[in-house]
Amino acid sequence: MNVEFKFGTSDRMDVYALRRNQQEIMSAKKPRSLLYNIADRHMDRGMSELMIATSLDGELQFWNSVDRKKIKTIGKDHLYDSWIDDICWATPSTLAFCPSSKLLEPVKLIHICNVTKTNVEGRIQTLRGTPHENGVSVIASMDTGTYSSSYSEACSIVTGGYDKSVYLWGLKRESPLDNFLETGVHRLNIKHTSAVYSLHYDKFRNVLFSGGSDERLVLFDIQSNSTIRELRLQQRVSQINQSKANPNIMLITTTNRTDQFLIYDQRVPGFDGVKLKFGQFEQETLSRFIKPDMHENGYMVCCGGQGAPKLNFWDLRYSGVSRGPSFTMDTQAMRRSLRSMFLPGQDTVVSVSSSRYMTWIDYAVAKDELPQNIV
Repeated sequence: MNVEFKFGTSDRMDVYALRRNQQEIMSAKKPRSLLYNIADRHMDRGMSELMIATSLDGELQFWNSVDRKKIKTIGKDHLYDSWIDDICWATPSTLAFCPSSKLLEPVKLIHICNVTKTNVEGRIQTLRGTPHENGVSVIASMDTGTYSSSYSEACSIVTGGYDKSVYLWGLKRESPLDNFLETGVHRLNIKHTSAVYSLHYDKFRNVLFSGGSDERLVLFDIQSNSTIRELRLQQRVSQINQSKANPNIMLITTTNRTDQFLIYDQRVPGFDGVKLKFGQFEQETLSRFIKPDMHENGYMVCCGGQGAPKLNFWDLRYSGVSRGPSFTMDTQAMRRSLRSMFLPGQDTVVSVSSSRYMTWIDYAVAKDELPQNIV
């Protein structure tokens, strides 16, 4: 059942109070991605505690999210000459990733075979197709694994490119011990006029969201291979998130200096679907590599800023949400926070900063506080 909220109407909001702040230096250069597992209850405990991070020194890191320790690092000598620019789960046990900007290196996969609290075992696969003329800019999962028998598995991913194109990749294997075979790589009929920066697939509606440097947000129907809706926003579309509480609701991030975030309701056509605009003041346009997260409750959003080592939080129910962050937390990371992520089922948010820190913030929740009571 979808959870419904009235955005920007309440005189109260949730407030988080810091309980503990833990930091670890994660890499020699600043991080690029932060990814939590999508393990289901049938997978072993090691997979369900796994977290992934990448950095500009070319590393792919595996972290145990319970012990908050790095358990394995794969160096650039096994991956790319540069670094991983974007990464996603192709299946609950296979990662898909693409190289840094405009390098014509292939998409690769890592098949994770075994995970313990101290080690990760797996193998790397290089896909054959390189359809984008100027390199891959973004990668996202679609169908994250379906089984036609007890062994045969199929999945699909999408890639966006600096050549304005979006491709759908079909993958299939007969056994978990096998590599995936490419069953087809097809260009989708999405007409961006410049680089594609963001992709997100809504499995409930079979709709692919795409956004790019051309300031367009496109809703694309996979079944008919046609655009359902297109919105021209005021800045580049850098990130697209879907609410876990209500998949009709999307969090769209643009690179504006203010009001960077839009809450979009798919059930309402055109710009009428934009239910809320909110954000933070920045001296310059927001980097497309700064990524927010939406809590599984469906109304709390967290994002780092460029001007200070803080995390900003917005309670989307609060009537003052469009005036600025509902509250902030200091990460003690010294520089900007690039990625922030709520850990499912925990009162914890994890962030990675340009000062190379991974910060774990444990917090206590004060429910439905009046703003005048907030110190």
